[in-house]
Amino acid sequence: MSTAIASRTDAAWRVLAEVPDPEVPAISLVDLGIVRGVSELDDGALEVVLTPTYSGCPATEVIEASIVAALQAADLGPV
Repeated sequence: MSTAIASRTDAAWRVLAEVPDPEVPAISLVDLGIVRGVSELDDGALEVVLTPTYSGCPATEVIEASIVAALQAADLGPV
Protein backbone atom coordinates (compact mmCIF):
# COMPACT_ATOMS: atom_id res chain seq x y z
CA MET A 1 0.00 0.00 0.00
CA SER A 2 1.41 3.36 -0.94
CA THR A 3 1.84 6.12 1.61
CA ALA A 4 -0.58 8.35 -0.32
CA ILE A 5 -3.33 5.73 -0.17
CA ALA A 6 -2.68 4.99 3.49
CA SER A 7 -2.76 8.65 4.42
CA ARG A 8 -5.96 9.27 2.42
CA THR A 9 -7.76 6.33 3.99
CA ASP A 10 -6.41 7.30 7.42
CA ALA A 11 -7.73 10.82 6.86
CA ALA A 12 -11.09 9.37 5.85
CA TRP A 13 -11.25 7.35 9.08
CA ARG A 14 -10.50 10.52 11.09
CA VAL A 15 -13.30 12.40 9.31
CA LEU A 16 -15.76 9.52 9.72
CA ALA A 17 -14.98 9.33 13.44
CA GLU A 18 -16.60 12.77 13.70
CA VAL A 19 -19.80 11.94 11.78
CA PRO A 20 -22.58 11.49 14.35
CA ASP A 21 -25.19 8.79 14.21
CA PRO A 22 -28.46 10.49 13.15
CA GLU A 23 -30.45 8.70 15.86
CA VAL A 24 -27.89 8.97 18.71
CA PRO A 25 -25.79 12.04 17.83
CA ALA A 26 -23.56 11.71 20.91
CA ILE A 27 -21.96 8.65 19.23
CA SER A 28 -20.12 8.59 15.91
CA LEU A 29 -20.78 6.13 13.12
CA VAL A 30 -17.30 4.71 13.71
CA ASP A 31 -17.91 4.27 17.45
CA LEU A 32 -21.12 2.37 16.69
CA GLY A 33 -19.27 0.07 14.30
CA ILE A 34 -21.44 1.08 11.35
CA VAL A 35 -18.35 2.01 9.30
CA ARG A 36 -16.66 -1.32 8.65
CA GLY A 37 -13.99 -0.37 6.16
CA VAL A 38 -12.50 2.34 3.97
CA SER A 39 -10.45 1.62 0.86
CA GLU A 40 -9.37 3.37 -2.29
CA LEU A 41 -10.58 1.87 -5.56
CA ASP A 42 -8.57 1.70 -8.77
CA ASP A 43 -10.43 4.73 -10.15
CA GLY A 44 -9.40 6.81 -7.11
CA ALA A 45 -12.79 6.82 -5.41
CA LEU A 46 -13.05 5.97 -1.75
CA GLU A 47 -15.26 3.02 -0.90
CA VAL A 48 -16.84 3.03 2.55
CA VAL A 49 -18.33 -0.25 3.73
CA LEU A 50 -21.26 0.11 6.12
CA THR A 51 -23.13 -2.32 8.29
CA PRO A 52 -26.30 -0.75 9.69
CA THR A 53 -27.26 -1.57 13.25
CA TYR A 54 -30.12 -3.64 11.82
CA SER A 55 -31.21 -4.58 8.29
CA GLY A 56 -34.31 -2.36 8.20
CA CYS A 57 -32.61 0.71 9.63
CA PRO A 58 -34.60 3.74 8.40
CA ALA A 59 -31.55 6.00 8.74
CA THR A 60 -29.38 4.13 6.21
CA GLU A 61 -29.86 6.70 3.44
CA VAL A 62 -29.21 9.58 5.85
CA ILE A 63 -26.06 7.86 7.09
CA GLU A 64 -24.82 7.33 3.54
CA ALA A 65 -25.47 10.97 2.61
CA SER A 66 -23.74 12.18 5.79
CA ILE A 67 -20.66 10.09 5.02
CA VAL A 68 -20.43 11.28 1.42
CA ALA A 69 -20.92 14.92 2.45
CA ALA A 70 -18.30 14.74 5.23
CA LEU A 71 -15.67 13.13 3.01
CA GLN A 72 -16.32 15.53 0.14
CA ALA A 73 -16.17 18.52 2.51
CA ALA A 74 -12.74 17.27 3.62
CA ASP A 75 -11.63 17.09 -0.06
CA LEU A 76 -11.40 13.29 0.12
CA GLY A 77 -13.91 12.57 -2.66
CA PRO A 78 -15.03 11.04 -4.86
CA VAL A 79 -16.78 8.55 -2.61
